[in-house]
Amino acid sequence: MYKFFTFIHLPLYTIILSLLFSQYQTITFWILDLLLIIHAILHLFFEKHPRNGFKNTFSRTIIYPMGILTAIHFVLLQY
Repeated sequence: MYKFFTFIHLPLYTIILSLLFSQYQTITFWILDLLLIIHAILHLFFEKHPRNGFKNTFSRTIIYPMGILTAIHFVLLQY
């Protein structure tokens, strides 16, 4: 399941990368940072939900570090 879920995100990554190299770079960073921070927090809140299918090492090594790194990036964007 998680491999399929990861695969369907590839078009989304392509769109995001193209926006990061456009005139909308700053606003794209803001939005992306906020979404990734919220995403990590939601995963943390639903960690113990019985139907959570993302309680494996693969998911955790992607979701939580990205939340932490984007929080740092978001703070640094303010300066």
